[in-house]
Amino acid sequence: MSFTCSIFFLDIMICLLCFVHTTTVFLKGKLIISGQVHYTGALVISNASTLTFCLQQCYSNQKCMTIFYNRHTQRCILHSKTFKYSVSLQEEDGWNFYLLEVTNSRCPSDIDGFMHYRHLDLCYNFNPEHYIDYLGHIKQTCSSYAGELLRIDSQERQTYIEHILEGRTASRVAIQGHCNNPGNAWTLDDGTELPYTNWRSGDPAYGSHLQIFTNDLWSSQNEGRKTIRVAIQGHSYNPGFAWTLYDEAPLPFTPWCSGAPLVGKFYLQMFKDDCWTEQNSFDQSRNNMFLCERRP
Repeated sequence: MSFTCSIFFLDIMICLLCFVHTTTVFLKGKLIISGQVHYTGALVISNASTLTFCLQQCYSNQKCMTIFYNRHTQRCILHSKTFKYSVSLQEEDGWNFYLLEVTNSRCPSDIDGFMHYRHLDLCYNFNPEHYIDYLGHIKQTCSSYAGELLRIDSQERQTYIEHILEGRTASRVAIQGHCNNPGNAWTLDDGTELPYTNWRSGDPAYGSHLQIFTNDLWSSQNEGRKTIRVAIQGHSYNPGFAWTLYDEAPLPFTPWCSGAPLVGKFYLQMFKDDCWTEQNSFDQSRNNMFLCERRP
């Protein structure tokens, strides 16, 4: 692929106006972090005499979304994800990390946080962790972006989603699919049958919505209460950390979770599977995350 490019410097953006054959492409390298680098899992590690050439290499590779570039060593590292979640980055001087943005793309990266993985033509964004609330929040949020909840319709998509979610803190990831249909058949939101599935052993079971769960396998999920933590009366702010009601009477009933309670000063909560555990304070648990996509 041949390029003719001009370079512009705009704040933290490095911008290139490129003419690829007869198509004009405006590229931007958005600076994300400095002084760190990640080698593992790179698409390509190569030499590039300038940042311009490194961005050109990324644009030429349909799987490339981000680059690390070191102007001192003139090394260029291409990656297929943004490292949204915790991945150990190595501290090294001279490195800058950029997100490739293609402004004439169908998926502008500067709008609602959407990013374009060109290899699968997947236009997606990450959304803050929330309660398990498919109908009241998750699907409405995606609709507000003129999008829909991310669908996984192939092994290649499944593999890529696992890749970008590596290191996530929430085990539950809502994806598109439900069984609110005659015969409880599992379909996408448009009513077509799921073309691909990655069920864990024993699933689908109870629950009408679809999620990625432990080990990136799929499971069914009901709408659920809005939080997995429910405050109930009880505390261990007593001599010997004894558990009592607020009138200091011993707890008459204690369906503790396995391994609970810890020793110390705590309050009482109902937790996952409705067993009991200790809690320092009461915050609604945002235990579910989701990605939206804009389809062509």
